[in-house]
Amino acid sequence: MGKSDSALSRRVSEVVGVALFAAALIWLISLATYDANDPAWFFSTGTNTVPANFAGRVGAFLSELSFQIVGYSSYLIPATIAVAGWHYFWCRTIDAVYTKLVGAAMLFGCSSALLHLTVGRVRSEEHTSELQS
Repeated sequence: MGKSDSALSRRVSEVVGVALFAAALIWLISLATYDANDPAWFFSTGTNTVPANFAGRVGAFLSELSFQIVGYSSYLIPATIAVAGWHYFWCRTIDAVYTKLVGAAMLFGCSSALLHLTVGRVRSEEHTSELQS
């Protein structure tokens, strides 16, 4: 009986790992195809057009929310989700989970501040061309 329970838990863990990989991929695609003019939930752009984001309205919302909260460090979010998916897929436990969560929070906070100081704001091509005219 213990053997079937462990086999079932391994399969569930593998499914969760694949789902996390898929979520990381969708998140990365939504960040890569970000457009500041996309209509997103809770963020008013003044238009009701179809979003240019490849992941649709969900991707437009994810990318807008990610860039609003942590800026360019948003690209670390899919990487973190992919690492969690890797551990779930291979049924490996993460040692010292709370320590790693505190470290990840510090990484996001510090890298977003550093990238804002060095790179600046996230701008789309439309806003850049408007500023140059």
